[in-house]
Amino acid sequence: MTAQGRLAVPLRQLVSVIAERLSLDGRLTRAFIALFFRDVALYLKHHEDPARIAARDAVAATIASTGARVVIAHSLGSVVTYEALHAHPELDVELLLTLGSPLALSHGVFDRLYPTPDHGTGQRPAGVRRWVNLCDHGDIVAIPRPLKQRFPTVDLDLTDSIAPFDFHSAAPYLRSAAVAASIAPFLGHRR
Repeated sequence: MTAQGRLAVPLRQLVSVIAERLSLDGRLTRAFIALFFRDVALYLKHHEDPARIAARDAVAATIASTGARVVIAHSLGSVVTYEALHAHPELDVELLLTLGSPLALSHGVFDRLYPTPDHGTGQRPAGVRRWVNLCDHGDIVAIPRPLKQRFPTVDLDLTDSIAPFDFHSAAPYLRSAAVAASIAPFLGHRR
């Protein structure tokens, strides 16, 4: 029996090779993102774009107003959350849990983050105490692997079988045992 999500591993590996080695200085990766992930391309257009700043501020305002100790961010949400937490270092988050994150994708996301990664290395936002990343084996958005290669301050970088064919959607990630184990220490008690 094939493990969930593993059927898409060859496709994920192909996308990773294209993005990392055959991207024609990033043009191919950026074209792929613009064609298939328009929301990502629009968000990353320019770091001073008013819509991008508004998205970061909205995430930060939600974290601040709710007093969230745990922040779960999926896909493009992990990019917006990463930038929001950097833009608002006063926010104190005990756990940042990124799911299906494209943060490490060269030319498409990683190089366009704000703040810009330093010498090929992204940093943990100042107010984040623990960072756990989870991706499905076949998730073609969460490339390259492991995230820890580009973000060495990630505490735990997990790859798991999330769903057989729905290996990037948020719902299967949220139902996974790895998510449950990551947030379990924060359930049932308050600061």
